[in-house]
Amino acid sequence: MPWSPSFSLGRFAGSVGHTSSGGEEFRDDLLGRQFAGVVGRELAAHLLVRDIAGLTLLDDAMVGWASAEQCRRAAERIAAFEPDDDVPEDLWVALDGVVAGAERGTGLVTVYT
Repeated sequence: MPWSPSFSLGRFAGSVGHTSSGGEEFRDDLLGRQFAGVVGRELAAHLLVRDIAGLTLLDDAMVGWASAEQCRRAAERIAAFEPDDDVPEDLWVALDGVVAGAERGTGLVTVYT
């Protein structure tokens, strides 16, 4: 199907930022500790880098994804999440993206640059 303004491959679910040199704080702390603590390490790793039809991007941009079923299971964990008073906004945005993938039944594709 050719592209047209009425055709969409997906919907934007959110964007989180990082300021650490090389992204270590983002990957290790936000995704690796905080996000993984809620949704699990496997899903956190899949959203950071995961092949799509045999294609894996690891250099300038990294692509990851989660199926609608993975997002649904993670959304159940997110619903049970009992945060403390100091939850960073980026964590909420990342969790909301997973919930959106579950609610829309589309799953989630991520691009890390």
